[in-house]
Amino acid sequence: MTFSHSDLDHIIRLAHLEVDSDLKEKFLPQIQSILGHMDSINKFDLTDVPAAATAFSVEMTLRDDVVVIQPDLRLATNAPSWNDHAFVVPRIN
Repeated sequence: MTFSHSDLDHIIRLAHLEVDSDLKEKFLPQIQSILGHMDSINKFDLTDVPAAATAFSVEMTLRDDVVVIQPDLRLATNAPSWNDHAFVVPRIN
């Protein structure tokens, strides 16, 4: 894959960034090198490799969902209105 100056300018414009021409000259070979590595990875045959979210098996451990009502007094003192451990806000129609 080739990555040109115009491609870099396009990405900079899409990201709403301001980049000096010196930095553009520094970034361009770095991005080209990264994309070259990506091209070499794309050459591997991965048809028999199952999709995975992580590199190793992860067992999900969940805790019991327990409601603990402990009012944070800092919140209560900063709240315009506080009732029964909750903020009181105006109704929205």
